[in-house]
Amino acid sequence: MNLDKYLALDTEFVWNRTYYAKLGLIQAAFPKGTNILNYSLAELIPFGRTSESQELLLIDPFEAFIEPLANALEDSSIVKLLHASMQDLQHLNEWCGALPKNIFDTSVAAAYCGFGANISLQKLFKELLDVELPKTETQSDWCQRPLTEEQVEYAIDDVALLPSAVKELCKRSQELGTFEFLVEDLKLLDEPDLYIELPTEQIWKKFSPSSKLLKDRKATARYCALMAWREELARKYDVPRVRIAENGAIVAASLHLPKTESAAINAGIKHRYLGDYMASISEIAGAELPEELAKAEQQDGFAIEKFIKYARPIVDALSEELHIASQYVASKRDLTAWFSEKDSSANKINCGWRAEHLRPKLLRCL
Repeated sequence: MNLDKYLALDTEFVWNRTYYAKLGLIQAAFPKGTNILNYSLAELIPFGRTSESQELLLIDPFEAFIEPLANALEDSSIVKLLHASMQDLQHLNEWCGALPKNIFDTSVAAAYCGFGANISLQKLFKELLDVELPKTETQSDWCQRPLTEEQVEYAIDDVALLPSAVKELCKRSQELGTFEFLVEDLKLLDEPDLYIELPTEQIWKKFSPSSKLLKDRKATARYCALMAWREELARKYDVPRVRIAENGAIVAASLHLPKTESAAINAGIKHRYLGDYMASISEIAGAELPEELAKAEQQDGFAIEKFIKYARPIVDALSEELHIASQYVASKRDLTAWFSEKDSSANKINCGWRAEHLRPKLLRCL
C-alpha cells in the first residue's frame, strides 16, 4: 500500500435530535509537503500538537469551504484512511457532496488480519501500536464554540495514528496471505450508492421485515409504505424517525392498519404527526409489494434455509482457514442472494477471490 499520498480522516458530530447529523468537526492528517488540503487559518481550529511527518488539521465545518476536502475525497490518487468509514463518509457527503474514491478502512482491514469484525479503533490501536487512547469526550457537544482544550486534544489522536495502523495492517495481511483479498474488497467502498441517500420508497431495505410480516403479503406491502411515509416526514422535518413512530409501531400498524386517529395513537404513531398519517392512509392501505420482495416471495424459502444451514459451516471453515472474519467471507444476505443468482457475474461470490475459494464449495452443497 503506497502511502506517499494519503488523507487520514475522522469526524465528530451531534446526532440525537435531528434526522441529519450535525457535523461539528473534521479531523485530517496528511504527509508534510504534499499540500493535500490547503485551508486558511480562519477555517481551522487551533491545537497545540505538531508532527515531524504529518500535517494535522482540525477543520471547522461551520467556517471551512467545501472544495478542498471535496476534491481530495474524489481524487483517486489519494488514499483515504478511516476507521469504520461508512458513517463518516456519508456525513461528509452530506456536507460537501463528494463521492469518495480509494478508501482504506482499518475496520475492514482488521477483519482480514484475524481481529474479527467490528473492532473498535481504541482496541485496534492498543493491539497494533500498544497505544491506549482515552475516550473521555465521546459524548461531547461538538457543535459548541469554542471547543474545550480537552475536546481539541482528544480529537486529533485518531487521525494522527491511522497511517501507522494502516502500515501494520498491510504488513499483517501480507504475512497471512490476505492482502490481495483485502485490496479487492476495499474497492467495493468506491461504490457511489453507499454514500447517497436511499429513495424513501426503498428505505425498508435498512429495516428488513420480520418473518411474521413476510407471511402476510398485504401487511408487508403496508410495512414498506409506512417506512417510506415515516422516512419522508423525518427528512422533511429533520427529526429522528422514532419521533414520528418507533419501529415496533410501524410493525403493529402494518399488521392492523389503524383507520382512526385514536387507533393510530394506540398503535404508536406520535400525536404531532397524526394529520400526516391520516392524509396518507389510503395510499398506505393500497400499497403494492415492492418488486424485490415480490420476487423473493416466489422463491422456495425452505430450500434457501436448508442451503444456508449447509453453507454456514463452509463459510466458517473458510473464515478460519483464511483468517478473515466470517461475515466478510459471506453474510447470510450474501448467501441468500447467491442462491437466487448462482450464475450472475454481478454477484460477489462469483467474483474475485470468493469465486476461487468459496463458490466451488457452495456448489457442492446444493
